[in-house]
Amino acid sequence: MEFMADEVIQTLDFLDIQGKVAVVGVSMGGYVAFQLIGKYPNRIDALGLVSTRATPDTPVARAKRMENIRFIREKGTAP
Repeated sequence: MEFMADEVIQTLDFLDIQGKVAVVGVSMGGYVAFQLIGKYPNRIDALGLVSTRATPDTPVARAKRMENIRFIREKGTAP
C-alpha cells in the first residue's frame, strides 16, 4: 500500500499537480488512502473512504485475499 501511495504522489508530481488534493479510497483503495494521509499529509486536503475499513485484514481475511489473488493469476477474471 505504501508503494501505491508513493505512485499516486509521483503521478501528481508528473502531472504538475502541486496543491492539496481530495482523495477517495474505495475498498482496498482505502488502505492506499490511509497511507497517503499518513505519509503525505501536506498533499491531502480531504479524505473520502467508501466500503473500506480502518483496520488491517484479520489473518483469515488476508489468507482469503491471497487465495483469491492466486486464483485470478491462474484462471483470470472471467470465472
